[in-house]
Amino acid sequence: MQKTFVFDEKINLNGYSVVFPSVCVGNVAQLAVDFLISTLEMKKVATVWHTAIIPILGPRAFDHKTVSDASSPSANITTACELFVSEAKRLACFQLRSPLVAGKCLTAFFGELIELLKDQQVQQIVILTGMFSHEQHAIGTTKFMYLANNQCQKECKAQLENGSWIKWDENNKIIHGGGFALKLYKQIGESVSSCIFFKYTAEGDNRNDAAEMVYHLNSLLGGILAQSSDQGGFKLVSPCSWNAMFGNDPTEQLY
Repeated sequence: MQKTFVFDEKINLNGYSVVFPSVCVGNVAQLAVDFLISTLEMKKVATVWHTAIIPILGPRAFDHKTVSDASSPSANITTACELFVSEAKRLACFQLRSPLVAGKCLTAFFGELIELLKDQQVQQIVILTGMFSHEQHAIGTTKFMYLANNQCQKECKAQLENGSWIKWDENNKIIHGGGFALKLYKQIGESVSSCIFFKYTAEGDNRNDAAEMVYHLNSLLGGILAQSSDQGGFKLVSPCSWNAMFGNDPTEQLY
């Protein structure tokens, strides 16, 4: 039987915060995770394979030291789903680069994922996603929303009530454009402290949306990013994979 999680090295995620992006409108969640991995120079520790994951293969997406100097053969390639960690920040990020297949296999994958994180005794799971901006009907309010289970609301009460985002109505049955985020959240239930954090956004160049998401996520995660100014700002580092975000420049022969 094929292993779902293929670890490059032994890991211990006890007490870690875990970020999982949902494939969503504008890919804002994936872009935010790219920012975290590149800025914190997180180390890839596992490749994830499952029938629910559409496979892809490409060159490495990050060029920082913990990736380029790694001895594992998987260090120089990018696959559909990978796990990165920062031991110093006690943060783990899954990066997902292809859609997931709906149905029973998706439920099975989430079950295996949740069991792994429970066994590792992680502190909390943060699911990132986006929602179509035209679904925001309360004009003039924040574009950031959250939905947290009881454990997360107790443990992160101060962070959640800081006014940067507002609570999403739990009676809503769908996050339009949010992919599988709500399904994963509901499957986690109360087994682990968890929340969904999302931004109203639209398709296009969503790098600024991702930067804003990381800025607000930083406070939820206890200020994991070092300040680079007296005003409390910090510098985000873009991964090398973003150099080809919009493809090659058009050939001059067209003109």
